[in-house]
Amino acid sequence: MQKIFLATFLLLLNFFSHGQKTYHVSKLQSGTYNASSQKWVWNDEEITDITIKINGNVFSISNKSNSVITTRDIILENNNGVEKKTIWNASDQTGKECNLIWATTLASGKESISLYYLHITVIYKLD
Repeated sequence: MQKIFLATFLLLLNFFSHGQKTYHVSKLQSGTYNASSQKWVWNDEEITDITIKINGNVFSISNKSNSVITTRDIILENNNGVEKKTIWNASDQTGKECNLIWATTLASGKESISLYYLHITVIYKLD
């Protein structure tokens, strides 16, 4: 009887938690695009304590503005042997268009999620 209960519990747990994943971010880096020099100017890396929850195509970020990013179509998938990258068209909770980029460094396995707006970028480095 206990085995049946445990199997049922594990099955239900898997069913209800299947769609959502949670990631911790301890470092982030932001940058702005300088139109006159046509280069990105990057700020120093910051220590932070942010959680990113992913449920389907919705990314909820516990930053100062509690961003909610909704992805739409994938516009690029690339694996150059050093880094694997997937880029989506997306928009935030205010309707601003952006690109969400999920990158994985293949040698180290380190992952990051980046939000690219027209002139501002934030890179969330996952633990």
